[in-house]
Amino acid sequence: MVNNLKESLVTLKENFKAIQQDEKDKNKAFKKFLDLLSEFLQKSFGLEEDEVSVLITDKKESIISFVKPNYLVNSGMIPLTSQDSVAAQAINNSKAKVLNHIKKKRHSSIFEHVKHPSKTVYPVQKLMAVPLLLNGKKYGVIELMRKGLTASDSGPDWTEDDLKNMVEIVKEIVSFFAYFKPEDYKPTLVEDEK
Repeated sequence: MVNNLKESLVTLKENFKAIQQDEKDKNKAFKKFLDLLSEFLQKSFGLEEDEVSVLITDKKESIISFVKPNYLVNSGMIPLTSQDSVAAQAINNSKAKVLNHIKKKRHSSIFEHVKHPSKTVYPVQKLMAVPLLLNGKKYGVIELMRKGLTASDSGPDWTEDDLKNMVEIVKEIVSFFAYFKPEDYKPTLVEDEK
């Protein structure tokens, strides 16, 4: 991991600790945590707000649903038994995945058709999915995407270094994810704030 990313990660974790101390409402704390995490990933990987997705498991760890980006909250659920969901595969196999040619692989693309409230949504061309796992518990998955009309429009391919960095970031923040995620959390429809 490059030094400036390490330094930014230290700052991010300090901000998470401040939320732990200051915010007593678990749902508000979780939202603040998700906002900071999403902003950090956007800046670290040069992504737009709709190119960072966070999906969380339900209480039974049988389905996942979006908690980021905001416009996908309540857009639907994905069973962890889905063979077409890259997110479900990453969680079930406990393994991060990179797909630089996702259009060539069979995958669930239904959420790519959900309209963004203020901008054009382009198809996902490149995807990195990293599961959020800790002590045998499945918390969810983070997906980083490069979107565009074509693969070349979407930006550079994900590299092995990108994957290593993302896996390292998840290792550093997953305990915070476990702390902040309310046990009975149910996403509610929210307005996109950007």
